[in-house]
Amino acid sequence: MNLPLFIPIIWGVALGAATILGLGIGSYAFFSKSEDPEKNKLGILGMQGAGKTRFLSYLRNIPFVDKETEIQTYSPFTYKSHGKVIQIDSGEDIGGGNLYRDEYDRIIKKSNVIFYFFDISKYLNDPIQEGISYRRASNSRIEHINSIDKFSKKNILIVGTHFDLCKNNQKEVRSEFLKLNENKSYYSILKQIELIDLTHNDQLKNFTKKVFK
Repeated sequence: MNLPLFIPIIWGVALGAATILGLGIGSYAFFSKSEDPEKNKLGILGMQGAGKTRFLSYLRNIPFVDKETEIQTYSPFTYKSHGKVIQIDSGEDIGGGNLYRDEYDRIIKKSNVIFYFFDISKYLNDPIQEGISYRRASNSRIEHINSIDKFSKKNILIVGTHFDLCKNNQKEVRSEFLKLNENKSYYSILKQIELIDLTHNDQLKNFTKKVFK
């Protein structure tokens, strides 16, 4: 079952069943309660500066350092939230620059849940970044993920960050985003996009609560 997305690259989460209960108000059943961390392998992909490292730092309960990420490995860790204890396997936090695209196939194949982060504000405004429009670059990566997923059937969560920089409300932003992509072959994995400001603690708490429920 394909699910929408929200980390540089992280791998390490094998889950049980994946269930979505509703757009914006539902929850996801991604993670195994097993004490074996290899049961939970995450794949965190996304655009540069989209919040991948910030989210991973939150999960690991360590201070977030705002700097450009290259490739940084992390050890297995335990995530505790809302009475649940989840063992997460080791993985890699990999930068969002185009040079890291070569890592996508390897990361996706090793992961059971794929999180894809991008800046929704930049997506809608579509500036040029690394010689290509932001929207086109982001779409290319999503298409890449979807092309691999056709055979492996991973759970995919698409996350539009920096929502606080958008002028419109969630419903309007989501509608605009989906309209821009209504003819895309991977439209189905975009329909339940999560929009979030990762610097807003309450939003981050609610988001992780849904993901780890």
